[in-house]
Amino acid sequence: SDTPNPCNYESLNVQLIRRPPFQVTVFLDGSVDVASLANLRSYLAEAEDLKGLVDDNGDAKASMGLGAFSKPLSERNELDVQSFLASTLDEAIEMARSGAETAEGAGDLLVANYLSQRASLLDKGLERIKQKFPGLEF
Repeated sequence: SDTPNPCNYESLNVQLIRRPPFQVTVFLDGSVDVASLANLRSYLAEAEDLKGLVDDNGDAKASMGLGAFSKPLSERNELDVQSFLASTLDEAIEMARSGAETAEGAGDLLVANYLSQRASLLDKGLERIKQKFPGLEF
């Protein structure tokens, strides 16, 4: 069938220096999982982004969890998050396309098809970022 499976999504393992690894999940429509965005916002936040989220001693408020990062913290932070996401997606797309070509050349059409579809789904995520943030450098 040519009907896309709405349950399809792709996850990428992400590692930042001095941070625990986490996954970024891209859904069929190209949207990115809210928890993935929250992780990136918290990891890429600078002191000024956290002003409303810390007490007078600089300690995180007791009520602060990942939910505090569910919305953009600042314009700069959000541009950093989207730029990081775009470059991560761009790299994953190229890897998937290259893998699909290799698999096809080896006659493994199942793997070639999977990797081709993975690249297509991740490309939706990248295009969505480009539309929302035209001119974004990554």
